[in-house]
Amino acid sequence: MDTIFSMDSGELALAKSKYTSENKLVFAIMLKFFQIEGRYPANSDFIPQEMIDTLAIQLNCTVLCLDNYNWLSRTSKRGRQEIRQWRGD
Repeated sequence: MDTIFSMDSGELALAKSKYTSENKLVFAIMLKFFQIEGRYPANSDFIPQEMIDTLAIQLNCTVLCLDNYNWLSRTSKRGRQEIRQWRGD
């Protein structure tokens, strides 16, 4: 599986450090979406299903319906902050 949505070992370890499957998947989505689009997703409408499927497989977690996910929650804000720190921004 070699797509633009694939995570390297460092990205995978960072995403897997999250406690729940939902947090792991959402964190990975925010990370890859930022790398590709230069911004974080505002809602799930902008996230390609192939990205969600590819990341879920890598994280060994169930594909979740993210239609009602709050992309502005405290958890998401912490994830964005962690991504910025990890990237050195």
